[in-house]
Amino acid sequence: MNIMNPVVEAYTDDCYRAQTQELATLRDECERKRVPIILKGTETALAVLLRLKKPARILEIGTAHGYSALFFAHVCEDCEIVTLEKSDDALREATENIAAFAMQERIRCMHGDALNLLATLADETESGARLPFDFAFVDAGKSHYREFWDKILPLMAPGGLIVCDNVLLKGTVADATYDPRRRHRTNIKRMREFTEYITAAEGAETYLLSVGDGLTVSIIEGNNVR
Repeated sequence: MNIMNPVVEAYTDDCYRAQTQELATLRDECERKRVPIILKGTETALAVLLRLKKPARILEIGTAHGYSALFFAHVCEDCEIVTLEKSDDALREATENIAAFAMQERIRCMHGDALNLLATLADETESGARLPFDFAFVDAGKSHYREFWDKILPLMAPGGLIVCDNVLLKGTVADATYDPRRRHRTNIKRMREFTEYITAAEGAETYLLSVGDGLTVSIIEGNNVR
């Protein structure tokens, strides 16, 4: 199930323009290998958000082959990016791609379980060794979004944005009949609970956008979100 009408999606994809030819080539390669990367509509929405926000420090949960981190680096020319990845193979591919784009100085890849790595970043932030992030992008294990959110909050600067991808899970979060064999019922339940959790959180303003496979965009008003 696609959350967009296929005719509308084809039209919007036709309006898509890659940021650079090099990124277009990497997108084609990832899509050919069936590597999960941000959809074209998602990329366009993120480009607008990033250009409006102009973040100096970006945190990403879920590196995959490094496409989105490289996209962030292009759109925000002076930003620093920290990206977390659990898979050995994915991290190896990402490291090679980042090196091919000569972005090693701006993109820091951290290998391991995201929750443990977020705890490490929290220690760095609390000690003053690292400045808070202005922008965070979550695109990893969907059933862990609430845990990621809670760990990311202490790392965010007031006014920062947290963006979570795939929150509609191909429409199943809105209507479980799109999962007739109930294969994804646990993920659906957890994603619904997560969306309800962040939209009700005090100190954060959250918008759910039906772009790509669904995005939540949360503006963090301070460090006392609850």
